[in-house]
Amino acid sequence: MQRLFVAVPVPEELSGGLVDVMEGFAGADWVPEESLHLTLRFIGEVDGSLARDCLDALDQVRAAAFSIAITGVDRFETKGMVRTLWAGITRSPDLALLHDRIDHALVRAGCPPDRRRFTPHVTLARVAEAAPVRVIDWLSRHAGLSLGPWSISTFSVYSSWRSGSGPIYREEARFALDGAPPADWEDEPSWDEV
Repeated sequence: MQRLFVAVPVPEELSGGLVDVMEGFAGADWVPEESLHLTLRFIGEVDGSLARDCLDALDQVRAAAFSIAITGVDRFETKGMVRTLWAGITRSPDLALLHDRIDHALVRAGCPPDRRRFTPHVTLARVAEAAPVRVIDWLSRHAGLSLGPWSISTFSVYSSWRSGSGPIYREEARFALDGAPPADWEDEPSWDEV
């Protein structure tokens, strides 16, 4: 079984700006710079057959390239407790359209529809315990975060698995938005290696 998700990696020219705000919060489990990404759709645990069906379906997704920007910070809560700190993404009809097309393609491939509201963001940290005053302080210090523009011309499927030092991600396939094969992509998915 593979644990898969669809995402766009944060480009190096912007990731350093995110790393700059990843400080001053004791107990936060910060995401490594090389793992920063914008999740477009979580797929979940799938067997090799469904994984290949997902890749075939995603290969049919068509959309024009577009640009977005990173702006501000926020948090996700579970039962009133802050669990995730994240950087926001500017509102973008093109991004929403891409998310919807990816979701529909995966449903056609046999995945259940995504029932969660799409909140475009880049996860910066996972938090086990957070005093409200610390959260408010961190959010206010970094509220003015603004990075970009960020050009989106491809999206990728990643596999993930847990390790003692946090999740590990591996890019398994890459797709160009205009339908042309990405010029720098040659690998086949490594389903048997995970």
